[in-house]
Amino acid sequence: MFGPILRISEEALVRLTYNMAIRHAPVLKTLDGRVVRKLSGGFNFIFIIAYGDFKLVVRVPAFWGKRWTEEAALSMRSEVATLKIIRERTTVPVPEVYRFDLTFGNDNRQPYICTSFLIGTPVSHAWYDKEGAQGYVRILPAQGPFQHGQNYGSTRHLAFL
Repeated sequence: MFGPILRISEEALVRLTYNMAIRHAPVLKTLDGRVVRKLSGGFNFIFIIAYGDFKLVVRVPAFWGKRWTEEAALSMRSEVATLKIIRERTTVPVPEVYRFDLTFGNDNRQPYICTSFLIGTPVSHAWYDKEGAQGYVRILPAQGPFQHGQNYGSTRHLAFL
């Protein structure tokens, strides 16, 4: 399913993220970046790149060639805009979008979104309990500020057209 995404080199990912790391890291202890983790989901491949303690996330959609359509690009652009709006106008913790490219004309030769790295447990790891039942009811109330509805309530004023 991931085809050419699996052939993206570590060197290409470091080249892609180098300037973003310099621009967004408070202090870089090293300029030597390395891929510290690779994750795959149903529709994306995730690369976590570390420059010492500073980490970035590069998400590459699992669409290439003829599968990368105008609709797929529009969907990715919409996701970037949604992340930016939620980050700017609410207290919901979402990663900061550093850069995105909807084309194949970059070091990865794939569309991507590069974001900040958030520490925590991926929802995909907590969504289902051992019996396979959905865990969304227990995830939201159990996570920090969600106990009092602070983050969730901050989205009430948003309108998406």
